Amino acid sequence: MSERPLKMLPEEYQPPEAAQNGFYYFEDRHSEAHDRKDAAAALERYSVNFTAACTTARRKRFIIVRRTAERKESTMESRVAVIGIVVENKDAVTELNELLHEYGEWIIGRMGIPYAKRGVNVISVAIDAPQDVISALSGKVGRLEGVSAKTAYSNVVSKDQDGSD
Repeated sequence: MSERPLKMLPEEYQPPEAAQNGFYYFEDRHSEAHDRKDAAAALERYSVNFTAACTTARRKRFIIVRRTAERKESTMESRVAVIGIVVENKDAVTELNELLHEYGEWIIGRMGIPYAKRGVNVISVAIDAPQDVISALSGKVGRLEGVSAKTAYSNVVSKDQDGSD
């Protein structure tokens, strides 16, 4: 394992104070990564997907961080889409709502229909976001136990978030 001082990480990605004087290992798992060990390049992209492991200076604690996230600002092309969601597991509703709240800045609106006869909830989410954000949300929703999701994309594409070119 190649070890590097933690000071190389940007401020927003610094580990807990207990590990500040320790060492870390970094691996960029993003599909666009050219150098899997380059933390600076990974954090410049619109989205990040990395694993970092670090130890405290006295090596009494070992911390592993796996992070996948999208940055809030984007100059990428925005698309309009609808994500159709079927919830069969009521225990997944809290986690589903947390995900929808996390992506709230891109959601145009949503409609939920409880279908008591079949014991499911049908939800449609209208979204205007970069395609990777839409895919990330749909994928995270679809990985919830007892929840399925499918996305339909429109041909409407714009350069900025408010839909004006």
